[in-house]
Amino acid sequence: MCSTAACQCTHARWQCDPRSADAHYGLGTCLLGTALAEAEKELAMKHIERAVEIDPLHSQALAKLAAASVGGEYLSSVRSFQVNT
Repeated sequence: MCSTAACQCTHARWQCDPRSADAHYGLGTCLLGTALAEAEKELAMKHIERAVEIDPLHSQALAKLAAASVGGEYLSSVRSFQVNT
């Protein structure tokens, strides 16, 4: 799953606290950086989306979703996590 030492550490953090938005964001970012197959990219984005579900104001995760949506893939995810003010 995680090929680098940093990703392995992040994966361990996520396993210890699966309710942590930061852990989901970190794992998603590591997975996204090493993803080769489309399924791996989707799994990475699910972790980033989960970070926003846990913490709707997680600015790094929101930015990552917005950047991914530029290509149109995750535009619906960004819209579903918009914060109503």
